[in-house]
Amino acid sequence: RERCGGVVEGAGACPPQHEGARRLVDCLVAEASDLDALVEMLGRSEAVSPALRAELAAQAARVVGEAKRAADFCARPRALESLAVLLRTSAEDEAVFFAAAAATCLARHPEAEPLFVSHGGLAILLQQLRAEALGDNARLELSTAMAEAARFAARLPEHAAGALEAGAQDLAPQARAWGPRVHANVLALLGGLRRSTAAGACPGVYR
Repeated sequence: RERCGGVVEGAGACPPQHEGARRLVDCLVAEASDLDALVEMLGRSEAVSPALRAELAAQAARVVGEAKRAADFCARPRALESLAVLLRTSAEDEAVFFAAAAATCLARHPEAEPLFVSHGGLAILLQQLRAEALGDNARLELSTAMAEAARFAARLPEHAAGALEAGAQDLAPQARAWGPRVHANVLALLGGLRRSTAAGACPGVYR
């Protein structure tokens, strides 16, 4: 089956202390139509343990790493909103990495536009990238998701695009310290935002 860039190949592996959480997620998802169960659990990710949140993120990355299931995921009511909640509430490296990996894969699907526009996914990714305690892999995956999602910048309301452009501009010098790939990804987002504002970003409210 087609997978998204190989980034989620290790998504099934989890530390021993997460084994119970992995089994719980697998069991819950298997009990119902798996996408519907996953969407429901993602929407509650703010209230679960760090271990369970990491496994939910890994499950989401596995699902949207397959092109057909990614399209099915986007078609589920509240799926993209629930993933935005996961992105926003994840603080541990493992959860952040897998949530960002899911966002990277989804950014390649036009149907995922609401995640990055209506539900503020681009702003969430940029905010998460600023976290000081973030590990290198999680930071790189966040920046990759941002660069991929830059294609949706033209769909942002003008005020949102301007705020994101200012944030990315402010972050660009600091991003050099995080390595050339992270820095290049921040610049890719900045370029997309500049093109959108130069062309006149979507003037109204979120779609």
